[in-house]
Amino acid sequence: MKDRLNVHLHDGELLAEIDLVGELMIAAAGSDEPLGDETIDEVLGVEPDGQGGGQPNVRAGEMESRPAH
Repeated sequence: MKDRLNVHLHDGELLAEIDLVGELMIAAAGSDEPLGDETIDEVLGVEPDGQGGGQPNVRAGEMESRPAH
C-alpha cells in the first residue's frame, strides 16, 4: 500500500508560500495583539507602492533569508 503521507513537494511557489505563512505564524505568536497591516507587509517583504497596496520585493521561489521574529 502506498503511503499517502509521504508526499514530496517540487513546486517552488508553493514552498515559498508555505515559508511566508510560517513567518506570519511566528510573528503572530510573538505578538500580544493582532498584527497590523504594516507589520504583515514587513513580514511578507512587501513594500508600499504608494497606492494603498504593496508590491513584493522578492519573487516567489526567490525568497531571501529573513530572521525569525
